Amino acid sequence: MERALNEAMHAANRFPLQSKLMIAKNRQYKHDIESMFALVDKIISDRQEQGDQGETDLLARMLYAKDPETGETLDSENIRYQMITFLIAGHETTSGLLSFAIYFLMKNPEALAKAVEEVDNVITGDIPTYQEVIQMK
Repeated sequence: MERALNEAMHAANRFPLQSKLMIAKNRQYKHDIESMFALVDKIISDRQEQGDQGETDLLARMLYAKDPETGETLDSENIRYQMITFLIAGHETTSGLLSFAIYFLMKNPEALAKAVEEVDNVITGDIPTYQEVIQMK
């Protein structure tokens, strides 16, 4: 994903002839896009095969929620593009948020103490579960 994003950004600043001559780079870019599509398509098809299990995550909502006016659901291609958009956007915003949050907590010992107390009270294992995370205030 990151390599494809970098290439898309750089390609936008090249002359068209330059891009056409970069055969290996274009081949790699196409392969990276196809790999992203294949991974996301597999996730979608696996979830569709399981059927609606009552999940409330974003993928479940995209798969099973119906438009209130038309009753239609999103098609798999639309879901694929939405998932990739969320992965890309989440990748950048998450790293920025974590950096800011750590900085804020280090500068605010009272907030850090409250956060540690909440984590100690809610998280029971080494890796937080989804249910634990949604309990966090």
